[in-house]
Amino acid sequence: MLRKKDKGRGSAGRDGFAYCLKHCADAVVEMDADMSHDPKYIPSMLEELKNADLVLGSRRVGGAKEIGRSLIRKIVTHFANLYIRLMLGLKVKDCNSGFRCFKRKVLEAINLEKLESKGPAIVQEVLFKAHLKGFKIKEIPITFVNRTKGSSKLGIPQLAAGYFMVLKLKMQQIFGWI
Repeated sequence: MLRKKDKGRGSAGRDGFAYCLKHCADAVVEMDADMSHDPKYIPSMLEELKNADLVLGSRRVGGAKEIGRSLIRKIVTHFANLYIRLMLGLKVKDCNSGFRCFKRKVLEAINLEKLESKGPAIVQEVLFKAHLKGFKIKEIPITFVNRTKGSSKLGIPQLAAGYFMVLKLKMQQIFGWI
C-alpha cells in the first residue's frame, strides 16, 4: 500500500493495521523496512502466538544481540526503555521494539481509530494499550542489525514527542480516559 498523505510512523502503523484487519488477517507482523529486522524470525514469532497474544522481537532478552549500533544510540535506547517501563508499568524489556507479531484480537481490542501517536511513539502506545487490555506479551531474542538502507529520522524532536506521549498515556490511565 503506497501512502501519499498522512506520512509518519504512527499514521503508517495505524493504516497498516487497519488494512490487515480489513483483509481478514488472523495474525499481523510489523517490522522495519530498513533490514534491521531479519524476516527469519517471523516463523518463531508466529509459533509463539500459540502461547501469547503479542510477540516482540527483542534486543533485551537473553540470547539477543545488537550489531552496528553506536554507544550513544544504545544508551538512549536503554534509558528510554527504563523510562517507559517505569511510567507505564510494563514488564517488557524492549519497549521500543517495532518487530512485533499480533493476534488479530489485540488490534481489534485497542481501537485503532483512537490511536493518537503520529510518529514512532505508536510503538509504545500500542504496547501499553495491549497491556491494559490484559493481553499476554512475550519477547523472543533477535539479532538487531543497525540499518543498512536509508537513514534514521529519529532526532531530538521525535524523542521529545515520544517521551511526552508516554507521559500523556500515563495521565490518561490515571484519569481513566483509556
